Order: sequence, then structure tokens, then C-alpha cells
Amino acid sequence: MPESTTPNSPEPTTPPVEPTTPTEKMVKESDLLAVKKGLEKQIGDLKTELETKSRLADENYQSLLGERASKEAAEKQLQELQEKAKNLEELEKNLKTSEETREQQSKTMLDQRKQIMTKTYNISLDALEGKSWQELDYMETALKEVGQLRPSGIDGAGGGGGSAAELTAREKMLAGLEERQKSKRR
Repeated sequence: MPESTTPNSPEPTTPPVEPTTPTEKMVKESDLLAVKKGLEKQIGDLKTELETKSRLADENYQSLLGERASKEAAEKQLQELQEKAKNLEELEKNLKTSEETREQQSKTMLDQRKQIMTKTYNISLDALEGKSWQELDYMETALKEVGQLRPSGIDGAGGGGGSAAELTAREKMLAGLEERQKSKRR
């Protein structure tokens, strides 16, 4: 019905609205509350899962940082070891060179000593061939004890007795050793 207007009332009157009845499209409030509770529980579960995954990610990140630091330390150590290896190679080369030089000088000195003994004691160079430094020391000691040392620089004359002069170097040495043993027994 159309709005009725009365001359005495300035506002039009509207018919009262009737309460609506539930229809198929409407959802009950209890269902909405149940859905809300379910969603809140899912949100809580997701927050817990997020916190767990964040904590694990932080732990993994810390582990990664530790591994990087270990790797850097290992690389630094490797570099230091490589430098030491180069130094060691140089030292080994120097050692080898030094040993070769020492051997050459020892041989030269031994040859010079043999030459000196040849001139001093009138011994053939062949008799001294293959002798070590220590063996030459023993021989020289034995020859000194039997008196076969020629004084050098005084008059150039040979020293010792006439009978020892005819002896070979070996005989002289053996006689000297024998004389030495006799003197030790006394």
C-alpha cells in the first residue's frame, strides 16, 4: 500500500519489516564459530611450523657460517703448507748441492793428503789408493813410530835408519804398529 500521509504528520510512515527466516543461502552462526575455531587452530599450527622452520633455518645458517670459516681456515693452512713445501724443496736442493760440494772437497783434501804422504814418507801413490782419511791417520801414526818421517825443510835428507829404508810401505806400517803395541805393553 502506498504511503499514507496525514496533514498533521510531517514524516511518511513505512510498513514494518518482518524478520527474515533462514534460507538455504544463509549459514548458521554455530557453523561459522566452528569454522573460525578450526581456522584459528590451523593458524596456530602454521605459526608453530613457521617458528620451527625458522629455528632450523637459523641453525643451518649458523652451521653454514661455521663450515665457511672452517673452509677458509683450511685454505689458509693449505696455502701456508704449499709455501712451506716450496721452501722445503729449495732447502733440499741446497742440501743436495752442499753435500755434493762437501764430497768433492773431501775427495780433494784426501787426494792432497795422499800426495803429501807420498812425498813425506816416500810411499807410492798406489799403496794409498782407496784408503779413507782414518786409515791414512793410522798409517801416518805407524810410520812416525818406526821413524820414517823425513824432516822437511832442514836439509832435505831422509830420516830414519838404513834398514828401514829398504822396507816397503806395508812393512814399515806393520813394523810401526808392532812397535806401538810393544810400547803400550810396557
